[in-house]
Amino acid sequence: MLHGLTALVVVFTGAIQLLVAILVWRPGGGSPRFIINSVFLLILSMAEAAIGEARAPELHVPLGVLLFGGSVVLLSQAWSQGPETRTAAS
Repeated sequence: MLHGLTALVVVFTGAIQLLVAILVWRPGGGSPRFIINSVFLLILSMAEAAIGEARAPELHVPLGVLLFGGSVVLLSQAWSQGPETRTAAS
């Protein structure tokens, strides 16, 4: 039960991440690449939740590892673009 609840939190957090990526891009003048990455991670999170609900660990576990890796890459991209880079680009 707790694992399923965590899946809902991850999907909800992915939706919020997408919203923030859109807000950073459009009004903030940030990079649109974060939107593409956020959409991809949100779709994979929803697929991960569905596969987990279907009790298919042979797909659920590798997809979870892929999601974790993608999240780390997205986080490192966001951190590597510090405030001084954002202001210089605009």
